[in-house]
Amino acid sequence: MKNGHTKLKELVQAFIASISVSGVRASSTISNYEHYLKKFLDFIGEDTPLSALTIEKIEAYHASLLKLGLSKNTRGYYLISIRSLLGWLARRNIISPIIPDAIDLPKSERTLRDVPVEQEVRKLLKVCHPQYRIKGIPMKQCLRNRAIIETLLSSGMRIKELTSLKIEDIDFDTKQASIMGKGNKPRVVFFSSDAIY
Repeated sequence: MKNGHTKLKELVQAFIASISVSGVRASSTISNYEHYLKKFLDFIGEDTPLSALTIEKIEAYHASLLKLGLSKNTRGYYLISIRSLLGWLARRNIISPIIPDAIDLPKSERTLRDVPVEQEVRKLLKVCHPQYRIKGIPMKQCLRNRAIIETLLSSGMRIKELTSLKIEDIDFDTKQASIMGKGNKPRVVFFSSDAIY
């Protein structure tokens, strides 16, 4: 498989299989890479050999993504998957006519997420307060919901991080928790006393 005549489809399959067993990338990232690279293969042709890959073809592919009306960030994800494939090939000494850094990524659009205003936060917390709980919602569930909201608000955790949190990862005395963040990177977060119920 180590020559330029190998079909891109075979290389993509080997790349996906390799990163799937490596444990380095999250399963959602692997699924996204598989999706993005399938779209690239649909555009360029599955039988295209690696030796026929050119920067012009990748630029034409980028232009086709632009015509679809995809945002800069989304187009960047599609191109990053190609760069990752090329980087994987280079680490395996499979010679590609293009180096990963030759693919220019669109400058990402930095947008601030909407942060709830104080009045919205108060309203949300009030709904979960035992005194104002909705009829029929058990007290235990009400307290759990309030603890979830307080934890998310005070710690800055992502929802996925919170849902995978285990009791042994929490130090209630220091009000901190060890979590596995994005990219399987461990980090410590702190939470307020209000999050403890």
